[in-house]
Amino acid sequence: MGADQIRLPLQGSAANEVITVNDLEDYTRFRNLISGKKKVAILGAGLIGCEFANDLALGSYEVDALTWLHSYWVAYYLLLQP
Repeated sequence: MGADQIRLPLQGSAANEVITVNDLEDYTRFRNLISGKKKVAILGAGLIGCEFANDLALGSYEVDALTWLHSYWVAYYLLLQP
């Protein structure tokens, strides 16, 4: 079992569609939910968020990795550098 996720107080019509991934069962559910989709947003651009974004981008998804300002440089160096 992984660490506890940070639950953001999100609002809006799609807030209930935000999922967290903490173990292989969650990951399987996540992959099933995005099957057939073209775009995915990842909330968090730390190491795990960047790994998810990279794997999805390599799998032909259009990925938006959303981050807080203090994590910007991590995302920049891991995702945007050739």
